[in-house]
Amino acid sequence: MNINIVAVGRMTNGPEKELWDKYYNRLLWPITASEVPDSRAKQKESQLSEEAKSITKVIPKNCLKVALDLKGDMINSISFAGLFEKWMLESQNKVVFIVGGANGLQRKFLSGVDHSLSMGLLTWPHMLARCMLLEQIYRTQCILTNHPYHRK
Repeated sequence: MNINIVAVGRMTNGPEKELWDKYYNRLLWPITASEVPDSRAKQKESQLSEEAKSITKVIPKNCLKVALDLKGDMINSISFAGLFEKWMLESQNKVVFIVGGANGLQRKFLSGVDHSLSMGLLTWPHMLARCMLLEQIYRTQCILTNHPYHRK
């Protein structure tokens, strides 16, 4: 399975980058990260629209699109691993996770994704959300290979 994380904003050196690298280097699955710039528009709707256009440009064709969104499905790690298992059984070989910027993702854009997942009701910095997503992908890999990282 090829995984791509498309995110608004640029991750710079610091604690979040170190955490990202920690999980990135543990993954056996091929994973790429694509960053699109934060919009400089003054109006929120204009920002969301510009960022949606930038995201759309980097999403590959014929992929499964999964957005992180506050209103998305709240699932646990075992269920998240179950989604990956289902996708693999369906021969879904390209999965793109989409992380919005400070204002999230445009509603119109969200209507075109295949799945929408929530990381809970708390608000997280979007750089940290990327790291948490990558950790969950690593945890999924461990669950599916019976690695002891995920304790029940």
